[in-house]
Amino acid sequence: MIFHIVMQLVNKLEDRGQGTGDRRNKPFRHMFLVSVLFAVSYMLVAGQVWAVDGIALYQKGQFGEARVAFEAVIEENPDDPVALYYLGRLTSEGAKSQAYFQRLLNKHPKHDLADDAFLELAEVKFAQGLYLTARRQYRQLIQNYPKTDRLGMAQYRIGLTFLAIKQADSALVAFDAALDYSDIQAQSYARLGRLEALLQKGQTKKVVQEANAWLVNGAGSLDSDVREIVRAISPESLPAVRSERVQAPKRVPAVVAKEEATEFWIQIGIYTQDRYLNHWTRELKKDAFQTTIEKNKGRKVLYVGPYTTRAAALKDKKQIDKLVGTKTDIKER
Repeated sequence: MIFHIVMQLVNKLEDRGQGTGDRRNKPFRHMFLVSVLFAVSYMLVAGQVWAVDGIALYQKGQFGEARVAFEAVIEENPDDPVALYYLGRLTSEGAKSQAYFQRLLNKHPKHDLADDAFLELAEVKFAQGLYLTARRQYRQLIQNYPKTDRLGMAQYRIGLTFLAIKQADSALVAFDAALDYSDIQAQSYARLGRLEALLQKGQTKKVVQEANAWLVNGAGSLDSDVREIVRAISPESLPAVRSERVQAPKRVPAVVAKEEATEFWIQIGIYTQDRYLNHWTRELKKDAFQTTIEKNKGRKVLYVGPYTTRAAALKDKKQIDKLVGTKTDIKER
């Protein structure tokens, strides 16, 4: 495309030069335009390289460095959809984050990341407590992108908007609708949402029945969350930690000495530049999170913790994910 535009410009200049007697400038014009073509091509290629580097850094948890890489892309191409999306996720300020996502949607409404950007915009509204606005945006996502793999998650989030304002019946309808989608993660969260909605309705017996049936078959990463719900109602009814089908052989004694007990930490990111490390350390401390920095092969890893249980770490993880604008990881150390 760029090559075609530049060549059109070359031809126009040649047409203007014909009949004027100014043929001595033709070699200069060719040289100039070839230089422009080379420079533009270089910038486009460099932008693609920076974007790829940014994604790699992001996937490694090096969020500060990833942001620098994507900002470099935006300097060369302000409308780059990949850079706009990741900068939206990496920006902690709500207004700026929304601006990146909105620009992506305005410029590239059919891009592969457009549905993700739409979901992120709704998530920001949900985090701000604007549940009606968030619900409207989740529904608009379902309408605008009927083939997206985010449909189940959007439907689940609709349920949460009802749950947040104590409309348990409407929440149950939304959670049941989320179960119809093939998104396994959304199905799991929707089942958890069902338990919370039933609790709001005071149907504790049904909560225990559904939760224990789920635990027996394996609740995966939500096992601790489900157990906490049952434990608060009927601790004596809790099944074994895992059914024999899904439980791996234990490698530690049943009674673990205090000094050997596992601790759970939330890994925020891996940094090579102190300014990003210091920024997130300050932001987390403002919200009263206890942070720890670990040096590892010239890099610094930022953690929040420790927690004595995975369930406790999961509770804080949800708030931290919203604060830092990306998904964090829970590590056993």
